[in-house]
Amino acid sequence: MNNGAIYLSGGMEKAVENGAQWRREVSKKLEELNFFPVDIAALDLEYIKKHGPVYLDTDPKNYLQYKSNIRHQFIYTDLRLITDDCDAVIAYYDQSFKDGAGSFAECQCAYDHGKPLFVVSALPHVPSWLKSLSTKLFFNFEDLYHYLAKLPDDILKADRYGNHSSQNEYLCSLCGNVFEKSKHHFVSKVSPLLCIKCVDLVQNTREKNADRYQFISEYIAPIKDR
Repeated sequence: MNNGAIYLSGGMEKAVENGAQWRREVSKKLEELNFFPVDIAALDLEYIKKHGPVYLDTDPKNYLQYKSNIRHQFIYTDLRLITDDCDAVIAYYDQSFKDGAGSFAECQCAYDHGKPLFVVSALPHVPSWLKSLSTKLFFNFEDLYHYLAKLPDDILKADRYGNHSSQNEYLCSLCGNVFEKSKHHFVSKVSPLLCIKCVDLVQNTREKNADRYQFISEYIAPIKDR
């Protein structure tokens, strides 16, 4: 399982069995494809075996204790696993994902830290924000497996410069396709890392539209400084 560690993100609080079933099935297939699955539902069970359940007293008078435990034991832990222990994220977008909040945060975390994010949707409509965070979007797991099987070895792992590469092949962060750089390696962090087709697309898009952030920032500057 040396092609990289992949965190499995998806609904838990509102899901049947904490979303354990789909994670078990995906984990088995990822192992066959030489990836290491980070199944948080299974890992939680191992934690409970050794330490017992995390203290989550929902009595309103103990709200701050509850909030403190959620922050450390779940928010801090899960996001830290993505940033420090995983190379990519697979997010399963179903009703339990939609009804919760943690999976959205995990997807944003993956994007913010340059981790490839593969979204598999069980629903016909995927929010534009989530689609745009994703490296690639699928509507069934078989298409995801087919895609992962064709990736060059180790490309999900960041190289010494922080780019997702394998030899002279690189993973485009916008379209999710692999492109070849025929002459020299990138010897510094390239962010975002784009294939030539996507470079042209981004350039044309930005040249045709005024920069939204620049406009809003300049608009509010004299107001907020009053």
